[in-house]
Amino acid sequence: MRTTIQRKVILEQLQTHVDHPGADTIYSEVRQVLPRISLGTVYRNLDVLANKGIIQRLEVGGDHAHFDPNPEIHPHFFCTRCRRVSDLKWKNGQSPAWTDIIEAESLEGLVIDGGSLVLEGVCSDCSAKDK
Repeated sequence: MRTTIQRKVILEQLQTHVDHPGADTIYSEVRQVLPRISLGTVYRNLDVLANKGIIQRLEVGGDHAHFDPNPEIHPHFFCTRCRRVSDLKWKNGQSPAWTDIIEAESLEGLVIDGGSLVLEGVCSDCSAKDK
């Protein structure tokens, strides 16, 4: 994969986030560094980075994709109210063996090289607003 200035700035900007932004957010921020960049260029480069396994694309909530600078398989939480995506942590800090959470027979013959685990519900901030 060729490293372009656009790709470099997009990746650098994404790496400043912990909130898994969408392409529109990244576009707004990248434009401050590269004012002539188009939204299409940002989308294409995010797709290239995700397809190469450098970042994660998360399709949650039926709206736009969210992007995570951490390409490792790890759990996420999607708030159905505020639409925010956040990281969850594996117990003991390590991802479990798939057979710890999925029946071994259903994994037979599969080669897992990616994926995501997303739990959905209402985040603590939104829950606090209800009280």
